[in-house]
Amino acid sequence: MVRKLSGILNPVAGPRVSSVLARFDFRVGLVVCLLLTGCEVVVRDDARDFVEETVAECGGTVTEMVLVSDGLFTNKLTGYARVEIGAEEYTPSLSVTVGVEQSLIEMDSDPCALYPIEESLLRLTEPPRRRSPSSPPQRRVWQDQRMFEPYSRTAQSITGPIKLSGNPQFATRGSEMFLTFGNGNTVKLTSVGAWWKTWSLASDDKVTGEIFQLEHDPGPLNYGNTLCGDPGKNPARFFVFHQDTGASGTELLGVAVFRSEKPPDDINSPGLCGTFNFYAE
Repeated sequence: MVRKLSGILNPVAGPRVSSVLARFDFRVGLVVCLLLTGCEVVVRDDARDFVEETVAECGGTVTEMVLVSDGLFTNKLTGYARVEIGAEEYTPSLSVTVGVEQSLIEMDSDPCALYPIEESLLRLTEPPRRRSPSSPPQRRVWQDQRMFEPYSRTAQSITGPIKLSGNPQFATRGSEMFLTFGNGNTVKLTSVGAWWKTWSLASDDKVTGEIFQLEHDPGPLNYGNTLCGDPGKNPARFFVFHQDTGASGTELLGVAVFRSEKPPDDINSPGLCGTFNFYAE
């Protein structure tokens, strides 16, 4: 059950822009979250309730919320919420720290404080719109069974078009899917989890990236090219899928390939072999 302590804390950009802080008890403890990669699945409902109760004060609606682990064996989750108030849309950042007995969630700005006061008072005369608990979470493009045509030159010259078998279990450790390259080589991918980090070389923005471990290096691909050099000495070990945007606003599937023995923490982690972009529209 969410218990809101304060609606206006730590002003960041004037008297009507504020962060929102709350403490609440999760249904699981810290140990469980440290052991299970998909901790964000457990805490999402409580965190969403907190954001919905906050924006309901000005008639707001939460249309999307993303919370992912900040790394392996961590008690911190980060992400964002997408909030609609009238015709305006806000995307405050979220931070959740899971404690043994009590947990903390912080929203870096209060959408109600950003929304015009006159409009907020008008919206309070109307019943708040709340998203149905049965509404499905956002689906990532790599979860679908489909083909992705190459967009970047690296994808055109090395991988060719790729086909994913689909994986409905987003960020579920141990869930599997298959990737087939343009020359027909196929490799099994096993999910390690998802993290809200920087996964692109072109931008420092944080995005949700899901890490998959390769069962084996796929070997030579288009024109005899490989993902990380000699597959015997430097096999590709991890793929990170994330959604990106091209220069013209084109929706892309981004894939970062690593040869490190441990899962990467972000795009600057050791063992990066290359990045590949594919059309996702």
